[in-house]
Amino acid sequence: MAPLRGAQWEVGVKFATADGRFAFNAAAYDLKETNRQVNDPTNPQNQLQIGETTNRGVELQARGSLTPAIDLIANYNYIDIDEQLEQGPKNSASIWGKWNFAIAGTGGFSAGLGVRYAEGFKDGDAPRVPSVTLLDALFAYETPQWRMAFNASNLLDKTYVATCLSRGDCWWGARRNMQVSVAYRF
Repeated sequence: MAPLRGAQWEVGVKFATADGRFAFNAAAYDLKETNRQVNDPTNPQNQLQIGETTNRGVELQARGSLTPAIDLIANYNYIDIDEQLEQGPKNSASIWGKWNFAIAGTGGFSAGLGVRYAEGFKDGDAPRVPSVTLLDALFAYETPQWRMAFNASNLLDKTYVATCLSRGDCWWGARRNMQVSVAYRF
């Protein structure tokens, strides 16, 4: 078999305001592979080489402090995956907001809420994976040396299918996950 070969280009730009309150990133890429090996669908013990595959995409991010107490981060990704490869969502996006506040005159508290979206997709003959929107949350207390946080992902415990592949297997998405962390900075 011929060796796997690849070619890639990526271009990006970053911009931040002079006061540091806002930052924007944008990137575009194109990946090409030749002689990629895949399992033979008629005999899984054998490998086949497919021709050229291409993945292209765009990644955008904006972050900023809307006020001294409110921070916001937004992301968008577009991926055009070659049909010969395992598929995933073409479009995904997220937005996360964090409010910094004081309790009884003590600062360092924050609460956050985020939304993640992944577009539905289909991999070959597999069942279509529907779009999903998930909610995440945060509550934290921070000092110059300590950070204590409670994070929850998939806050509403939504049951969803994360992926189904044409080879016949599907996976459920992660259920609600809650995590408490304590960190000390040296």
